[in-house]
Amino acid sequence: MLIKNRVIKGEWVILFVFMAVVTSCSTVLKTTTDVVKPMDAAKILRKVNREVPKYRTYEIDRVVVTILDGEIRNSFTGQIRIEKDKQALVTVRKMNMPLARGYMSADSLKLVNFIERNYISDDVGVLKQLLGFNLEFAVLQALLTADAASFIGKTDFEREMVSSIDSFMYRIDSHLSRDVSSAVRQGNTRQLLRYMEELDNSEFVKYSVWIDPQLFVVRKLLINDIKKQQDITILYDNYQKVGRSYFPQTTNVTVDTAFGRVSLNLKMSRQAVNKARDFEFSIPSKYDKLVLPRN
Repeated sequence: MLIKNRVIKGEWVILFVFMAVVTSCSTVLKTTTDVVKPMDAAKILRKVNREVPKYRTYEIDRVVVTILDGEIRNSFTGQIRIEKDKQALVTVRKMNMPLARGYMSADSLKLVNFIERNYISDDVGVLKQLLGFNLEFAVLQALLTADAASFIGKTDFEREMVSSIDSFMYRIDSHLSRDVSSAVRQGNTRQLLRYMEELDNSEFVKYSVWIDPQLFVVRKLLINDIKKQQDITILYDNYQKVGRSYFPQTTNVTVDTAFGRVSLNLKMSRQAVNKARDFEFSIPSKYDKLVLPRN
């Protein structure tokens, strides 16, 4: 069965956004109000890299997700299970009724819609057709675990970074290349368009990262994409220690574009790491397969 993007049902949209997105002790990490001593960006980044979440498997037994798109508000619950660098399972429910289930690895994607009784089974490249942009497994994994260094990419994360102190936290900012920055500052649209045709997309992205000065976890990440005219703000809060690492209990993602704002809020509980779990994913035999058109 061939479908077009505009006929994708609401249950699919929820799952796509949800995918875009150990015994727990009671220690909660809060932002310090003590004096923060200056530190150069390279040293801060080394400390951040030492504190990246450590796990073989990570699961969130309950996630409450709220999506706000303009005046449209949707909420649902779900579960997330990750085997680090290998695979992830996502289940979406509404009022305890299963809506959809998804499986993702580095090269494959499977989505089952229990409401419409259909499914997608394809390579991860199909996400570009569904979302309008590529979403790699590593990015999804890093986003859910607040691993900002992996989310951005090591090269970009360390590119010409400078540090400062902002709101009792370390703030690290990247910079555009001299030519791109000059064109933006001067408002030289013709020159900027030429650079956009010649240079890699990463040359038009700036990052700002706010680091908690106590345990060097990420509190806030701001991504400004000049080429796409898009700002992404990610906030992490209510860190708790799960196993040997701190994981956020609340994540908020806001995407601002020329077309408006979309916000995604995740409240997570009952997290665990390194428990033996099954990642089996089955598709009901009588469900219809959806084949998306490729560009």
